[in-house]
Amino acid sequence: PLLVERIREHALTIPDSLAVRAPGGELTMVQFAARAERIAARLREEGCVPGDRVVVLGRPSLAWIEVMFGAKFARCGFAPLSTSLRADELKGLLADAAPRRIFADADLAGQGGCPPGITIRLEELEQWIAAGYGTGEPSVPQGGDLFSIIYSSGTTGTPKGIAHTAAGRAEF
Repeated sequence: PLLVERIREHALTIPDSLAVRAPGGELTMVQFAARAERIAARLREEGCVPGDRVVVLGRPSLAWIEVMFGAKFARCGFAPLSTSLRADELKGLLADAAPRRIFADADLAGQGGCPPGITIRLEELEQWIAAGYGTGEPSVPQGGDLFSIIYSSGTTGTPKGIAHTAAGRAEF
C-alpha cells in the first residue's frame, strides 16, 4: 500500500495512537489523517491537481509535516527546500520546482523570490485552512504520482531535483 493509504488505514484501526510529535504539537492518527485531508481539500479548492508541486521552506514543525502530508493526500509532489539557501540559490530552485503553492516560515517568505500570490506563511496555516470550505472527495493515490522532489548538489555543487514516485516511496 502507498503511504496515504497506510495513514488512512491507521486512522481507522488505531485512531488514538500518536502519529506525530513535532515543535508546535502532536496529533493522533485520526487527527493527523483529518488534517492532511483538510489541507488536501484546501489545495484542491485552489486549483491544485495531481502532479502539481508544493514547496515548503521552513524549520521543522508540526505545520511543516502537516503541509507535506496534505500535499501527498492531494496527490501533489512535495519539495522541501533548505532554510540555509542563499536568496539566489532559492530563486533558482523555485524556478526549477515551479510550485503551485509555497509554504514558508515568516522570516523566509520574502527571500529568494517567494511570490506573494502563491506563498502562505506556515504561521498562518490555520487561517489559510479556515478560509476555505475544506471539503471534497478524497483523492485516491496512484503509484505513478509524483511523491517528492529532493534537491541534491551531488558532485557538481549545482542542485538538481531528484523526483520520486509514490510507489518508489511506499516504504518511506
